[in-house]
Amino acid sequence: MFEPTLRSERNSYTSCMSSVRVCLLALLCFWLAPYARAQVPQEATLLEADLGGCYADCPPIPLPNYYVFCFQMGDRLVIGGHESWDLGLRKLASLEGKPLPLRYDQTHLWVKLPSGWQVKLNQYPYEYSFKNNACRAEAQMRSFEHGYTRPAPVPGEPASPVMHGKLVFGWALCRGASMDVLTECTVWDLKGDIRQKGAYEPVSNSGLPSTTADWDEATDGTYRIIHLGNGRVLKLVDITLKERLP
Repeated sequence: MFEPTLRSERNSYTSCMSSVRVCLLALLCFWLAPYARAQVPQEATLLEADLGGCYADCPPIPLPNYYVFCFQMGDRLVIGGHESWDLGLRKLASLEGKPLPLRYDQTHLWVKLPSGWQVKLNQYPYEYSFKNNACRAEAQMRSFEHGYTRPAPVPGEPASPVMHGKLVFGWALCRGASMDVLTECTVWDLKGDIRQKGAYEPVSNSGLPSTTADWDEATDGTYRIIHLGNGRVLKLVDITLKERLP
């Protein structure tokens, strides 16, 4: 009498568990996607390796050496650093000009040495005084993007970073008695060039893109909506100065 009911419940349970497994597998694939992309090593050349040292107020106890590395991978420069006594770092630092297998994601780099030893580095987002001009410029741009520094032409506060996701896309200085009304803003790009001046008005986040768009050719290369680092969102009303991208 109860067998059909038990069979039905068993089938329902099996179907439910299958659905759960499919959902978990999909979530796992989504979570591992960035990591999987980082698993494909590509050939990179170590352009420069530098050992950061202690220059003032050095402690009596020796600290780990901090190495900073700049790699050329195709048309992209990748910069990594790591604080450690790891002997692999010193070996890696001796391989300037050599091609090496390298893979990376948003936070780390993995470099395989000729011996097969793998060195793990952190993405380095700060300025650094590399001797190589391209490496030095790339490190400076990374520092700009993370908001640690800004180009000399851009003033400090109250100029606010213009955000593109979690990275800085430029800077905006808006003057006015209140940010609740129309205000005049000057907008700089990451290189420190003024890209436009115009009148902006505050708008609500609802119904708007969640980040500042790139220079939009459809709107003749202007910032239509800017998301500031302080959370405010401004919409362009009237432009008084605009510089075209080179």
